[in-house]
Amino acid sequence: MTPTCSGMTRQDISNAAYTWAAFGAAESLLHGLARNPNNGQQCARYLLDFVIEGGIALPPRHFIDKTVDLYPWLAPQKERALRLLTTLQNDRDQHA
Repeated sequence: MTPTCSGMTRQDISNAAYTWAAFGAAESLLHGLARNPNNGQQCARYLLDFVIEGGIALPPRHFIDKTVDLYPWLAPQKERALRLLTTLQNDRDQHA
């Protein structure tokens, strides 16, 4: 593949973009749940889409775990976020 002006290949840029987006969705999910326990479904869906469609070889949980490591005050929302992701993943698998 041809390098871009940053020196990264287009595939590297795509991988980095999906990974960055997954971290953003994880952080938004945790913040949304902190503000309102009924929030977060759309962010959780985005996180799943970024991981699956981006071909990221890490589970969605990784992005929640690392975000909580960086922002420990979001830890109280971690289990709720993981339950929501599990529910949405199961729904997605049933409809696939």
